[in-house]
Amino acid sequence: MTSIAIGKQIEILLVEDDAADATRMRLALDQSDIHYNLHVMDDGEQALDFLRKEGRFQDAAEPDLALVDISLPKMDGLELLAEIRSNENLRHLPVVILTGSQDPNHVRRANDLQANLFITKSETFDGFAAVMDQVFKVIDLSQPATRDD
Repeated sequence: MTSIAIGKQIEILLVEDDAADATRMRLALDQSDIHYNLHVMDDGEQALDFLRKEGRFQDAAEPDLALVDISLPKMDGLELLAEIRSNENLRHLPVVILTGSQDPNHVRRANDLQANLFITKSETFDGFAAVMDQVFKVIDLSQPATRDD
């Protein structure tokens, strides 16, 4: 059972520079009962532009959830999370940090920055599906996130 309103379409921002992982994530979402739009960015700076609706992203959708790989070019996932949490218009966004690492410093830093979840990525499709199942069980997307206006 997920905490998403029936029939609600979820806007998901995936920040992932590994095309294979992005594809596995999309396939895992396709296997779920979630109605979604997936917006994929391959670096932290591009994701921040998307979130701030800057440059070519002026008409970007406002995401309900961000799935952020920790290891990204230009701006890593923890730096992106810090930017999100420091911005009044973005701090409400649920952020899930995804990593292939077991580094306890990464977990500690993500917790300090108030990540909603910290999840180790899997190398298999079933593992990605389990990750997405865990995300939707923990993060409440039944109500739209509200900005701190």
